[in-house]
Amino acid sequence: MKKILLSLCFALVGLASHAAVTATDFQYDEASFTTEFQEVTELENALLSSNFSLNALPESDRLAGYMQAMASPVPFSIDDMDWTAFAWGFCCWPVGFFVVGINSNKTSDQKLSFWIGMGVSVVVSAISYIANPNPFGTTGM
Repeated sequence: MKKILLSLCFALVGLASHAAVTATDFQYDEASFTTEFQEVTELENALLSSNFSLNALPESDRLAGYMQAMASPVPFSIDDMDWTAFAWGFCCWPVGFFVVGINSNKTSDQKLSFWIGMGVSVVVSAISYIANPNPFGTTGM
C-alpha cells in the first residue's frame, strides 16, 4: 500500500512540475486579433448605424409568431410524460442517464420525463430510508 501511495505522490509531483505556467502563456499579438475580428467589427458598425434594436418587434409575421410562442411557453403536463423515459429514471437511472439523459436524439419531453423519474426515485428512497433506517436489524454495535 505504501508503494502505491509513494508512486501516486511521485506522479502528482511530476504532473504538477510539468504544468508550470510562464509569462509567455499570456502574451498575444494585437494585430492578429484585430484582423480576426474585422468582420465582427464591420457587422457591429453596420448595426449601430441602422439603429438596430433587439427590443423592437419583428416586422415579419413568422418572426412575430415565433417570438410570441417563445414569450408564453406551454408548461409540461402529465400528457407530455414519456413513460419509458420515466421508467429509465425511476428504475435504472445510471443506465438511463446514458440512454436518455445525454442522448441527443431524445426530445426535451423525454429528457424531462427521465429527470422526473429520477427525482421520484430519490424521494421514494429517502422516505423508505427514513421509515426504516436499518432494514436488517441491529448489527450489535
